[in-house]
Amino acid sequence: MPRSSTKGDIEFHTEDFNLIILCLPNNRIISVDYPNFNDQGLKADITLYQDLNKDSIMKVNKYKEKKTILLF
Repeated sequence: MPRSSTKGDIEFHTEDFNLIILCLPNNRIISVDYPNFNDQGLKADITLYQDLNKDSIMKVNKYKEKKTILLF
């Protein structure tokens, strides 16, 4: 995870699933590729626009059991 919510990309890859979150100056692009989702597959590119006048946070939680949670 990047140290700031204003810069740095996130990539998460497994043998079944790929997730990329690109941090651009005014938006985020979320790319998902999950070929075996619901026996049909899921592929998406989502653009989220960010108002630079609004607050932005990034938080990482620690759990006793291993989990992967992305918040942005």
